[in-house]
Amino acid sequence: MYDCNPGSLCTGNYTCEVGYTGRMCADCAEGYFRAFDNCLECISPGGNIIAMLCMYALFVYLVVGLSRDMETIHLLMNFCQTLSIIALFNMQWPLIMEYIFNIAGILSFEMDIIQPQCATDNWGFAENLYIQLSYPAFFFVFQGLWVGAIYLAYRTKMKMDGKTLEDFSSADFTDSLARRSASGSQKSFTSQKSFGSANMEVLEVSGWWLFLQNYFHIPSSPQEMNEVILEKMSIPFMAFNLGYVVILKYCLQAFSCLDFEGTSYLYFDPDTKCYTPEHFEMMAAAGAGLILYIGGTWIMFIYVLYVLKKTKSFSE
Repeated sequence: MYDCNPGSLCTGNYTCEVGYTGRMCADCAEGYFRAFDNCLECISPGGNIIAMLCMYALFVYLVVGLSRDMETIHLLMNFCQTLSIIALFNMQWPLIMEYIFNIAGILSFEMDIIQPQCATDNWGFAENLYIQLSYPAFFFVFQGLWVGAIYLAYRTKMKMDGKTLEDFSSADFTDSLARRSASGSQKSFTSQKSFGSANMEVLEVSGWWLFLQNYFHIPSSPQEMNEVILEKMSIPFMAFNLGYVVILKYCLQAFSCLDFEGTSYLYFDPDTKCYTPEHFEMMAAAGAGLILYIGGTWIMFIYVLYVLKKTKSFSE
């Protein structure tokens, strides 16, 4: 005897609540899509896609805007990620707790909060896993290309102004690095006249327009270009940091199987049989995610700590 989770999805006599279907009523019926862990009736395929894109835009806003210098946002996100782990326990949670878990999913960077079943029927746990694993790589690639475009514009600007790297002293470069090192204790960049100014401070003072102007700003010196590179490439690291727990959760879920009458099914997607070619693909992707993202994060932190200790960057 296996209970549906939540139990309200199963109405008895092997039937599901309206909008649900599949083994253990774990899927959305045709004409419904999953949002906030509930199956809602489709309005239009386009509206479903727009809602999903808006959710992704919210994630980007949280990374680029709110989370950069606000420790309270970081604490809130960490708390929401903890709630998303607690929600995995197979318990009949009260309805109010289900609502809390759904809201927490928004701030825990779970990409399956809104799913595009209205636009395609072939969407399930595998697609959510691949999306969750690909978004950190997307941030790294996008920001890398953006930094490359800014660098080309910077070199063109230098050439048009008739300047070369020799026109800037190494002392200026050293001073730029010193300013950035000092900014760590102040939680914002001290170079207020350059692009190194914290994005959140610009956002608070002058709104989105100046924020966008700052984002598209082309540096005028090697020192400023260095600050742009550090500023831009910090964004994908922050995005990955915010989604670390969720990525770990998804990767582990791909290996969780449930035996039902002699057949193993994926616990978090009961319509998927375990140890089939499809499941092996999911396990391979999840294994790569565990090695690249989870293991890589620990290796990176250990290496950074080693370098900081070797360069005597820690205070006495």
